[in-house]
Amino acid sequence: MIPWIKTYPTGNANISSRKGEASLVKRFTFKNADGTDYDITGYDFEYSFFRSNTLETLFFKLTVGDGLTIVNTNKLDVLISNPRSSRPVGNYFALLKDTENDHSWIAGIWELITGQSKRTYEDDETVTVNLSSGEEVTITVSIAGSGGTSVIWEDWDASTDILPVDPQVGIFYQATTNSTTLLLPDGGVVTAGTIITPKVANPGTDITVKANWAIISSMGY
Repeated sequence: MIPWIKTYPTGNANISSRKGEASLVKRFTFKNADGTDYDITGYDFEYSFFRSNTLETLFFKLTVGDGLTIVNTNKLDVLISNPRSSRPVGNYFALLKDTENDHSWIAGIWELITGQSKRTYEDDETVTVNLSSGEEVTITVSIAGSGGTSVIWEDWDASTDILPVDPQVGIFYQATTNSTTLLLPDGGVVTAGTIITPKVANPGTDITVKANWAIISSMGY
């Protein structure tokens, strides 16, 4: 038998979401082979979700600022919100790609479930990616907030047309109502279901400033 040789750097990891609900924030932590942080600042990540691994039918794509957030230079937080999670129950294919360096990082199954899955889940999973540059990078996929770091969600009444009062780094604010004047970076208005989080202390009142605010999801309910 002639062996197959993989000539692309992708690691394999599977994730799961519940149909019609926002997922827990999944955190991808990047490390060098020696255990130091692998800096992903400025990387242009895309997490694409397809019908199958033939990549023929793209359902949706998460990007930095819309479902993806880079945290502390070496962590990528992933949030799949409703209505993106409202597809039929089943197994789909997910591919995390970095368009900045033109290669894929993670590929695997995206399982969409109702009720209780029959699968056995790990608290975290670590995969190794060997880059074309010769670098070896490990990526640990876990639930953001594990390992002693809490992730806090707070509801936010956007109908007041005022951002959350005294916003704190590490807290995710989800709009429960529509705004009429608060604008997103793409020029759209904040709607119910929009999730934002400050990147810095005292981020100001303009969420279009990407250095200060991250828009986790702007899909709405």
